[in-house]
Amino acid sequence: MAQKYEGEVNKRKTSALVPDAGLTGDRDEHIAIRLLGLQGRLDALDRLYNEEIGHLCRELAQLKAEYVRFCQTRSGVSHRGKSSRRPANHSRRKSNESR
Repeated sequence: MAQKYEGEVNKRKTSALVPDAGLTGDRDEHIAIRLLGLQGRLDALDRLYNEEIGHLCRELAQLKAEYVRFCQTRSGVSHRGKSSRRPANHSRRKSNESR
């Protein structure tokens, strides 16, 4: 499906760059060939760019998931540690300190 769509897009791009009518002489052919070559190079670079972006997005998602797991593990340990050391009259002691 994606290849069919890319093919249609490429046809539209090519037809926009190189009109069917009016290509006469060597100079016009040379320009048309150069335009098609450049369009091909641009399309190839676009595909590579999109592949690289996709790869980076997948890698970023993996790193985010790993970081979230790390933070959850770390916060789970620190919460257990803090709750066992917190005095029962913590709120009363805090209000006395503010006076």
